[in-house]
Amino acid sequence: MEEYKVPIDLFDVTKYEPYCNEKELEIMRRELLRVLEDAGMENPEVGRAICGPSVTTYEVRLPRGYGVHTFLTLTKTIENALHMKGVDCYVDYENGVGCIALPSKERTNVDLVELWQEGEMAIMNRQRLPIALGKDTKNRNVFYLLDRLGHMIIGGKEGSGKRTFLHSLICSLLYQYSPKEVRFVLFGTRSGLDVYNDIPHLMTKSIITLPREGVHALSWLIEEMDRRYELLTEMSSNGTYVVNVDQYNDAVEDESKKLPKIVVVIEEFAYFKIGYAELFQQRIMNLKQKARAAGIIVILATKRTNDYIITKPIRINTMTTVCFQVDSKDDSYAVIERGGAETLLGAGDFIYETPGLESDMRLQGAYISRENIKTLVDYLKFHYQWQPYGDLESYLHNENVVKQPKERADGIEPLYIDVLRFAMEWGSVSISMVQRRFDVGYNKAGKIVEWMEEKGHISPFDGAKARRVLITQKEFHRLYERDDGKNFAGALKIVVESGDASIYTLQRKGGYTLEETRELLEKMEKKRYITAAKEGEGRKVLMTKEQYQRRYGND
Repeated sequence: MEEYKVPIDLFDVTKYEPYCNEKELEIMRRELLRVLEDAGMENPEVGRAICGPSVTTYEVRLPRGYGVHTFLTLTKTIENALHMKGVDCYVDYENGVGCIALPSKERTNVDLVELWQEGEMAIMNRQRLPIALGKDTKNRNVFYLLDRLGHMIIGGKEGSGKRTFLHSLICSLLYQYSPKEVRFVLFGTRSGLDVYNDIPHLMTKSIITLPREGVHALSWLIEEMDRRYELLTEMSSNGTYVVNVDQYNDAVEDESKKLPKIVVVIEEFAYFKIGYAELFQQRIMNLKQKARAAGIIVILATKRTNDYIITKPIRINTMTTVCFQVDSKDDSYAVIERGGAETLLGAGDFIYETPGLESDMRLQGAYISRENIKTLVDYLKFHYQWQPYGDLESYLHNENVVKQPKERADGIEPLYIDVLRFAMEWGSVSISMVQRRFDVGYNKAGKIVEWMEEKGHISPFDGAKARRVLITQKEFHRLYERDDGKNFAGALKIVVESGDASIYTLQRKGGYTLEETRELLEKMEKKRYITAAKEGEGRKVLMTKEQYQRRYGND
């Protein structure tokens, strides 16, 4: 593979030094000593002060026997005593000291290009997608591996720094990786991520701005995920055992057959749920359950930080949460499941949680100017030409992708099945829950709950208690996950009507497993209803609709 290198000297860089006034630091150190003594700490010792881009951190030697929990609860006491917001008390376990972070008198930015110049990203594991996050409260550079961070939820109110964070994340990857290594699917507003239109790394010609097209794109990504798992399974069955895309790419000798990582960024997922809430949520959940091994990472951002948008199903399989300033403690709980984000300083000050950290980390996010973004984008467009990836571009405009039949083959409205599936994930259900999650009226929600009770899928009404789910996953799969029935005739009907005898069509439209699909296609081939599979070619359907109707129409 030809070397991919974006010259660092293309960009303007600004070296920001944190505001640090020794006289002011000493005054504040004495103030903190007074506050700690008034709070009951015996002989407190306030050690060095470390100036960061947004906060100044004072290290405190905790007296023997002084509880860590007691120290952590001093935040409000210090805020009230010093008449300031944004105070944070935490413990630096590595150095064995308590830390008090106070807002700096003057805040400074963290320049993303300066972090690139540090060279730390270059020595990290390239397969794990290193990115520059910013600087912590002690002014240390923070880099992390996106592939290790995994699927991510980003929350914060308008103007808190979410979009700048997304720009830094996207540009960190564009700076390091060619379109053959990393591709993007970007969902955004026309005034948000539109600067990336036509770049060679995009899998669509431009960013996705319509909710309908967003659901189409997620449907395609699920198919691409399944296709990649098929490739992993095939390679493993041929003697080279692989469990993820990195291992697959290492084993593939032909460069053209290597699979790029796919980073899916949804700038405001509350907007993309409009009109397609259940479809959007189902597809996100499907992707997040097993997409990482297939080389697909999903990043969801929203300014609507509440439980109606950041639902429990959306949280499932999310490894990392990033929370910028929010309006209330309830909003903070919705994102990071604890308070604290409501006291952040805004403008890039954020908390992030991910596996491997002893506690959450507070950072000042890296900033990249609009001019540097445009410089990077223009360079990429000039040196590389956009190429489509698969049939995603045409898939966006396929009306059949999100069109739901009014009635299934078994006569049950699809919404009933969606609600039952949702209830199984939660373990309980109520009429009010159905109303909120599926945007239906009381009467409709009541009918759905009555149907589930009549079928014995949920427990009977018991006062104010939520109904328990009684149906098992195996029963649900057997009864409802196949519109055409788990039988040869039903599978053949899908193939004949679609004119497509592929594994993915049967899996998507019939819900069959990979093993079942292969058996069904082999049986169709033996009966000469479809042609044999050939390398590089799909199977052709030989049976006509009229022939199917005569032979299986009454089944």
